[in-house]
Amino acid sequence: MRGFNFSSNRWLFAMRAAGAHLVASGIVISLLAYVAFSTWFVQPWGEISGGMGILLLVLCVDVVCGPILTLIVFDPKKEKKELLMDLGFILVLQLTALGYGVHTLSQTHPLAIVFEVDRFRAVGYADLDESEADRWPEWVNPWTLSAPRVLAARRAHTGEEKFASIDASLQGVEPGQRPSWWQDYQSQVPEVLVKSRSVVDLNARRPDQSNVLQNSLQKAVQTALDSETKNPDELRWLPLVSRKSTDWVVIIDPVTARIRGYSHVDGF
Repeated sequence: MRGFNFSSNRWLFAMRAAGAHLVASGIVISLLAYVAFSTWFVQPWGEISGGMGILLLVLCVDVVCGPILTLIVFDPKKEKKELLMDLGFILVLQLTALGYGVHTLSQTHPLAIVFEVDRFRAVGYADLDESEADRWPEWVNPWTLSAPRVLAARRAHTGEEKFASIDASLQGVEPGQRPSWWQDYQSQVPEVLVKSRSVVDLNARRPDQSNVLQNSLQKAVQTALDSETKNPDELRWLPLVSRKSTDWVVIIDPVTARIRGYSHVDGF
């Protein structure tokens, strides 16, 4: 690249080019955010699974760094070929960062919400145990646009399985991350109800988060089916964990054990 030309005309043209670049980058990121948060990260998954942080990183790289680089290198006195090469390099850099960001988002969004002993676990593609990839269900796909499925992780069948499960947990692979252990959620509804706890008790334990919990309960009441309670104090809860968070809870119906909502309240 040639040395900088600090003339006022040079910076005027550069600012115009950087401004156009900023608008174009903003449109692309806005479209990405709209698609991501209307499919993969419908609330509250943007916070629970870390999608918001990833998108902010992409935003910084693509929307901020790209136009700044254009401002630095753009000089109308450069030869057309040289200017196109400079701008092309910036475009490739941006597209690479964007591609990496989209790939990371696809690996992060939850594919399944798995009941696991005494909690629920949000499981994304990157969380799955790769050693048993040949046993994954056909619907396990990082690019799926479907809502996460509610499942349950079975208990160990033998002493050997239990020992292997403990060893895997010590290495960071929990039962909920092993699709070969997944089973229909309805098969463990009685266990879910036994392990669940009263939202009244949670409210007493976390008075500093009472407003957050009450707002979540009011939303949960609005999702009641005909056979389910409309009394917020009758709802139950269990902790919800993910790769990025451990301070959420799942709100559960006390009769059907259906997930009625989520609340950003620490259940541990």
